[in-house]
Amino acid sequence: MEILVIQTAFPGDLYLSLPLLKQTRRFFPKAKIHLMCRQGLGETFLKESLVDSLCEIKKGDASSYAKILKTLKPLDVDLVLCPHRSLRTALFLRRLRPKKSIGYRLWWNACFFEERLSYSKELPDALRQLKLLTLASEDFRREWESFDFSKDLKGSKDLRVVDFSVMDFPEWMSASLRQWAPEGKVICVAPGSVWPTKRWQTASFSELTGRLLREGFQVKLIGSGADRPACEEVARAHPQAENICGKTSLYELMELFQKARCLVSNDSGAMHVASAVGLPTVALFGPTVPEFGFRPWQKQVRLVQAPLECRPCSPHGTKKCPLGTHDCMKLISVEEVFRQVKELCEARLPYSSE
Repeated sequence: MEILVIQTAFPGDLYLSLPLLKQTRRFFPKAKIHLMCRQGLGETFLKESLVDSLCEIKKGDASSYAKILKTLKPLDVDLVLCPHRSLRTALFLRRLRPKKSIGYRLWWNACFFEERLSYSKELPDALRQLKLLTLASEDFRREWESFDFSKDLKGSKDLRVVDFSVMDFPEWMSASLRQWAPEGKVICVAPGSVWPTKRWQTASFSELTGRLLREGFQVKLIGSGADRPACEEVARAHPQAENICGKTSLYELMELFQKARCLVSNDSGAMHVASAVGLPTVALFGPTVPEFGFRPWQKQVRLVQAPLECRPCSPHGTKKCPLGTHDCMKLISVEEVFRQVKELCEARLPYSSE
């Protein structure tokens, strides 16, 4: 059996597909599973044996889609699970012609999918994606229906701190690939984001870094190449912090996270990678809100935010604050973030500042 999972969105969205990929492997153990994702993002899923092959596309490059189609067409794909909602992906499916395709129900896509599910805004995104499997496996559907979905698993924008440790869910829903095994006192700090309004002020990250260093932690500054300016600014103020921004793949980042003590991150891909190893995470949310469902999909998370009436201002974040204030991030205090880091570290493993 040949199964294709299509998730060509941002890295965070792909890592939120982990429960879907894990359970697809579990309920179809003899199938060959292929993952279609953005270029450079699939290494983790192949090395962790969640998939058997990668089909990495270059967004906006029609030739890369044509190349993947040429590879997949002879396989006579039996099943496609598609959590990615786009016309380009739907047109790709039209040309691929799998025996069965499952996606979300949109007003325009009935002719592209054999079976469709409603895009449930009540569910966290990891579960929205996982639910697609209920239309592919009767055994999984029964497991899905055994869970009480009236529980709050997303959190509220009205709380200054959302503690996800109290929101329990079973292992079959988890994104975990490896057991967290901290060594030393490394705190990873990720000051970047694709969207400017999602970024906590660099000065605040710098002040937090100084406090963590004085407390006896080691700080590693992480991010993609695009995040270098912010990481370099923090590193200039605190030369003791190790700046490895742009020097790690997502797979290497996951290995680093497995041994770290905590992550401090904006609402960005880093917090989703951390979920794969259960790294305790302090996530800073500004223009977006937990009700959207894109929380880090693990339990050891504290989401810090400023409860404001203007939130959310967009589904993904914007280049500029519509009000010109950026209060949603400015009003998150260094003291609050520092307190959450210390509490998370103390809750999991006692540490000494000496």
